[in-house]
Amino acid sequence: MSKDAHSLLHRFIFCVSILFAAAANAAQYETKHFIVDNAPTLESARRIAETAEHCRYAMAMLWLGKELPDWTEKCPIRVKVGKELGAGGATTFVFHDGSVSDWEMEIQGSEERILDSVLPHEITHIVLASHFCRPLPRWLDEGIATSAEHESEKERYRKMLRVFIRKDVQRCLPCRRMVSMKEYPEDVMPFYSQGFSVAEYLILLGGQREIIKFADTAMKDGWDLALLRHYGFANLGELQEDYWVKWVAAGSPVQIPAELRPSSLPSVASSAAISPADNYSNGYNGVYRNLRVE
Repeated sequence: MSKDAHSLLHRFIFCVSILFAAAANAAQYETKHFIVDNAPTLESARRIAETAEHCRYAMAMLWLGKELPDWTEKCPIRVKVGKELGAGGATTFVFHDGSVSDWEMEIQGSEERILDSVLPHEITHIVLASHFCRPLPRWLDEGIATSAEHESEKERYRKMLRVFIRKDVQRCLPCRRMVSMKEYPEDVMPFYSQGFSVAEYLILLGGQREIIKFADTAMKDGWDLALLRHYGFANLGELQEDYWVKWVAAGSPVQIPAELRPSSLPSVASSAAISPADNYSNGYNGVYRNLRVE
């Protein structure tokens, strides 16, 4: 064997040994609805899988007031755990003739952020997709999902938005433009922080299940009618200029002052479980991918 061939063989053996070592260290754990893969330890895989299972139940109860039906196939979750990694994720699923299936999730970050923010965010996307069986408008889908994250992450978005408004307001979007967007813009962080803020304001006004009903109405009858029916705003312009912007300027208080609430705010409807959405899924088929960005 020549010297060059011998060197190549050693390199090949070294690479194979690295791959086998990585595979040996990549732990997997299964629950009823999830398969966690590539976790650094079996215990980490178990915590992530069990948290995903808990979030599947808790997020469905929070937003819909009822559990999701069991899946025929488990959702694989590919994880990258590391304190140096930005917390983020992506969930892909397929809509087909009024149903949704083929869930796949990729998540990364410190284990703490994965457990308290990334998983609640990504599984909220799953809950919304299961209910509507079609994509929600991007701002609302991301806004609702972000509201399920840890308070520290939500406060980061609030601070980010205040900076944009004070120092770089041209990067923000008029609400009417924001609600019309079907894909993520190139400048995604103002879009995320603003979408979350508007969703948070509406949730504080009416609660989690009311914003689901609002989305239901908006996709059938338009944004202005949905705002009037569920929150008492005449239109998107009034929401933005007379209330939401002033609420953000006041520091986004959890207890919304009377002057920052519409005087004609309807009384919140019954907290009973939300019925499945209808009339949306007909004819909508395709693969859909949601992101959670850092």
